[in-house]
Amino acid sequence: MNSAALCLRLGTRWRREPGRLPRDRVGLEIHGLDLLAGASDELFFPLLTEWLGAVTRSSGGARWTSVELPGAGWRLGMERVDGSALALYRLPLSGGFKPPPPARLDLDELRAALDAGASRLLRDWERLRGAPAESAGLAAALIQLRGGPLQPPRSAPDVAWPRAVTVEGPLALCWEGGPDRGAVRSGDPAALGFVSGRLQVLGPGPPQAYPGVALLPVAEALVDSALALLEPAGASLEILPPPFDLRFEHGRLLSQRGEAVTSHEALARSL
Repeated sequence: MNSAALCLRLGTRWRREPGRLPRDRVGLEIHGLDLLAGASDELFFPLLTEWLGAVTRSSGGARWTSVELPGAGWRLGMERVDGSALALYRLPLSGGFKPPPPARLDLDELRAALDAGASRLLRDWERLRGAPAESAGLAAALIQLRGGPLQPPRSAPDVAWPRAVTVEGPLALCWEGGPDRGAVRSGDPAALGFVSGRLQVLGPGPPQAYPGVALLPVAEALVDSALALLEPAGASLEILPPPFDLRFEHGRLLSQRGEAVTSHEALARSL
């Protein structure tokens, strides 16, 4: 991979919108393939400031870092593998539970692409708007990005997470971590967002298994549903959307393959 293979692309629509902060499409292209396809409406300054900070921490040896793309609805996760190799994940913030496979990049090339893209944005902003105060955070993050040599990734603690977790109750869920994912064996809380595996739904009806499910969005959805069940208006609720298709309606837990009678409190405890 040559040094020009990776390129940060920023939309230019903001140049024709006086008085507004830069906001448009963000792309990270490698050999013509956009790794951020779908990130079409992002605020440049907060996104790039956070992203440069995350890459600076990765360069300093942090094994897991991430940055949110709220317009696209997902988190961009970065995992140091070894040397300068970096795995790039698109992790759903909510709703979507099956992330695509990670892309493998060179961290030095990512630093160079972000440096070039951020520098270009800062020059354009100052030339067109003359308002450097709005871009001060990004300018400081750029200085930090250039601040030191690449450090080797810090070793992950030898702490094994449970390979399977089962919750008993009207709805039993069994989650099994993928054996090829370093995040499953990491003691770093930042690694939670990177973990995916096989989710098995046990009841009502025959067991249903879903491979390649991201753990964190499922866990957050279950917590939100449990809290909603305790509210007075919780008579009808979608527990998990398709493909899981779990719903609670007037004292019945419904799935694609069956139903079971349960109370709000009992279902909330199992979630």
